Amino acid sequence: LSTWQGFFYGLNECPQDLDKINPYFANYVLSSHYIRKQIELCASGASDTMPKISQAKIKSFIWAFPSIDEQSEIVKYLDNRLDEIKKVVDKCSHSYKLLTQLKASLITEAVTGQLDINQWKSHSDTDRQLDKIEASTC
Repeated sequence: LSTWQGFFYGLNECPQDLDKINPYFANYVLSSHYIRKQIELCASGASDTMPKISQAKIKSFIWAFPSIDEQSEIVKYLDNRLDEIKKVVDKCSHSYKLLTQLKASLITEAVTGQLDINQWKSHSDTDRQLDKIEASTC
């Protein structure tokens, strides 16, 4: 990812020309901690549970607007990174489900007498099962 060429030039109010804003980039920016904090500080209303903020106020926030090409590059980079993170989370979730099933199975076998825990030792069926789970998630 290259550095933002127009970063300092881009620190300004939201461009009025919507052709200069990638909507996916705008979504990432509006979801960022920095902008969320600005919204939180500027929002007002009769209720703390439903604060309101005008579009004009949001458009006046100071934020970086690199060129449209660079916005697209940033979006592509963030999308790819988030896809990678999602894959890791999915693998972890799958492994967790398998381990939970294995744990329940082992408890059932131990309680019903199907598993002789006195003879259980390292590198038993349990270890082989864990090896299978690990191999299937990678």
